[in-house]
Amino acid sequence: MLKNPNQKVIKRMAWNALKVNRRKTITLLLAVLLSSFLVFTIFTVGDSYFRLQKIQNIRMSGAEFDAIMYGVTDEQRQMCENNPDIVLTGTVGVCGWVEKTDQDSTPNVGLIWADDGYWTQMMEPVREKLEGRYPTALDEIMVTQSALKECGYEDLDVGDTLAMSYGTHEGIFTGTFRISGIWDGYGPKKQFYVSKEFYDQSGWKLSEAASGRYFMDFKQKIMTKTEQNAFIESMNLGKQQNLFFMEDLGASVQILAGLIGLITVTCLCAYLLIYNIMYLSVAGKVRYYGLLQMVGMTEKQIKRMMKEQMLLIGSAGTVLGCLSGGVVSFFLIPVVVKSLGIKSGYVGADMVRFHPAVLLATILLVGVTIFLASRKPAKMAADISPIEALGYRPTHKTVKERKAGDKKERCKRRQNEKIKCGILFLLICFLVVAVKNPAFAETETGNIEICIEDTGEQIKREGVTFQYSKVASLVDGAYEMGKRYEDKGVDLNEVRYAREQEELARTLSKYHYSDGLCRTDCDGKATLTNLRAGVYLIYVEDESEYEVQPVLVQLPKWEEDNGAMNWNVRVCPKQTIREEAAKTGDSQQAGAWAMLCLGAGILILLLAVKKD
Repeated sequence: MLKNPNQKVIKRMAWNALKVNRRKTITLLLAVLLSSFLVFTIFTVGDSYFRLQKIQNIRMSGAEFDAIMYGVTDEQRQMCENNPDIVLTGTVGVCGWVEKTDQDSTPNVGLIWADDGYWTQMMEPVREKLEGRYPTALDEIMVTQSALKECGYEDLDVGDTLAMSYGTHEGIFTGTFRISGIWDGYGPKKQFYVSKEFYDQSGWKLSEAASGRYFMDFKQKIMTKTEQNAFIESMNLGKQQNLFFMEDLGASVQILAGLIGLITVTCLCAYLLIYNIMYLSVAGKVRYYGLLQMVGMTEKQIKRMMKEQMLLIGSAGTVLGCLSGGVVSFFLIPVVVKSLGIKSGYVGADMVRFHPAVLLATILLVGVTIFLASRKPAKMAADISPIEALGYRPTHKTVKERKAGDKKERCKRRQNEKIKCGILFLLICFLVVAVKNPAFAETETGNIEICIEDTGEQIKREGVTFQYSKVASLVDGAYEMGKRYEDKGVDLNEVRYAREQEELARTLSKYHYSDGLCRTDCDGKATLTNLRAGVYLIYVEDESEYEVQPVLVQLPKWEEDNGAMNWNVRVCPKQTIREEAAKTGDSQQAGAWAMLCLGAGILILLLAVKKD
């Protein structure tokens, strides 16, 4: 059987059909362009966010790790090294502090030792500059410019000597150290790195929670709370030991779910719009497709012709959508990632990066959507028989038939209009969510309830006077210190642990700044009302009479149990309150808006496909 070389003819017919039906062609092109634009932009925003979040977490922590344990025994270290799920471990030992130097009597510099796993591998992503080497001798130290400045020796270089008094577990000593190296980068920098020999002579042990820091990097980067708790239990921690994971899964999972939801709804809208346009086109061209078969065109060739049409439209629309998405991403991504809690100071100015996988995923997803939407209309066109086409008389109908036909056409037009409105609504919602400025949270107000609980001690609970002071405000997703505290050398965005927050509260309370006061009632309760978002310091007015610890309170506060931001916070200053690291509620607010938009979009789609 001779092969019929009709490929070029079919392509030319498909191209001519697109040129003749310009209105349909433009509508389909816009649908594909819009869907590919949204999918590409959402993928790019998601990829950029998670990439920058990882970089920020690494640089804020000062090293790349997934979990940290305070105090580690030899048995526990052996268990972790033999665990196939742990790819890398590192050890740090806190062994002392700088008491004073000839240039400064109050330096704030610590002395720590790090093993090769931590210094060479875990810290490698955060070091931007390194001169010299890590100390190996007893009288050698590795420094930073910040630490040298604290000691009053900011002009020293590699090979110079530094005399200082330092404290260890064994007491206060005086010695001269040679600078073996200088490094700079991210993370804690007001500390000197010492040799293993120095740490062994300091009197501290890695098994002590006050000194030992054991870092773990897992093969599985996303672990559920159940998996984390199971690992913690397997370590058989002592009373003074503590182990926790660094990754915050709650916000990441919510953001990921929102992105997937937006992509799903976008593809669903594109599917319905393309399907309806092609269905209406085929229904109005029954005679055309029937005549094609009368002149010898097969069903397979008709399907191929329609596939060629969608291939041309899909290719052009996807290319234009990805290009426009790339252009918009340069302006959109910095705004979005900033609203989700990413700080440019930790990730730099290079926020936008286009991953090849994003482009491939967009092409694949849009291509599958176009294929599924055009498959049934193409089959309908191929199934039209020549006899059916000859009997088709759209202009010669009775009045009753014409009215019925007009009603059907009106229903189809209304359905098509609903789909278009749904697409436009979703686009608007996406843009609203994406560029949502977190500053709206700063206009909301909340309350802080102070409660002195009855611990069995004979302490007066009524009439206790508390002072409160606003330490920082929430500005663009980050905490900005107030004017009274901006020269104290404090950055609340870098506070990650409960003990750091407790120590900071005690330090700031010594300045006795106050924005007002309140007194407890007979139940030991007092309430501060109409407070703007930020961080508040609460301390007792008469420290000599009442032994109440000062506390720092975030408003709003993230509640793990409810999965939402709480604007009515309750604190008990008399007890040790474990506050979570400073979080912004902008990602959660954005997630709530995303879910609202998704729900509204789905409702519109359901109304659109409902038969009138």
